[in-house]
Amino acid sequence: MTAPPPKQPPREPTPEERARAARLVWLIVLGLPTVVGAMVAYLTWGGRQVRDYGREVIGAVQQQSGSSIPGLEQGGEECGKVVPGIPAGVQSCRIERVNDGLLVTLTVDGGRQYQVSSAGGKVSDRVQAGEVDARAYAGRVATHFPAFVQANKPPALELQAVPCRQVIPDPVPAGVQACQVESGPADGPQVALKLTDGRTVTLPF
Repeated sequence: MTAPPPKQPPREPTPEERARAARLVWLIVLGLPTVVGAMVAYLTWGGRQVRDYGREVIGAVQQQSGSSIPGLEQGGEECGKVVPGIPAGVQSCRIERVNDGLLVTLTVDGGRQYQVSSAGGKVSDRVQAGEVDARAYAGRVATHFPAFVQANKPPALELQAVPCRQVIPDPVPAGVQACQVESGPADGPQVALKLTDGRTVTLPF
């Protein structure tokens, strides 16, 4: 019987390999804030499109005095029947007459909702502030999480989620019942927030 070959000692990484690994880590750490910032800018731009469309719908109804929109008084009418060309990402949009004017309610991908009203003859926006604050808070948590990992070396997120309060000292916004950083469904972590109205908001990063 031949003896098994002797075990070779583990190979030491070369200086070039160490330098490549260090560059990769710094690219991830420095690139994350840029990605989060781009996501916030995209959401802001998309929200502006949605609100502008809501204003268009209200303006079209006001020009017609609502006379040619029979569904306006019975539970509202679909916005697409008033102004064709609903923006991409809008799941539903309805305009209805309320006590103080007209109200457009738009629901977009992810469950976020916008309301544009003509109260007092002036178009104004009313976004679900609780969810907006929650998403902004989640973005700050995602931005600070790499520094938190470097300083604390917590266990893998598959084993133990990290409460958001441990990552940043900012107070949790009103309307957020719980917040933690956990392992996401894709390759990477995510910030998961449970709102007091029962909805869940997640921000992968």
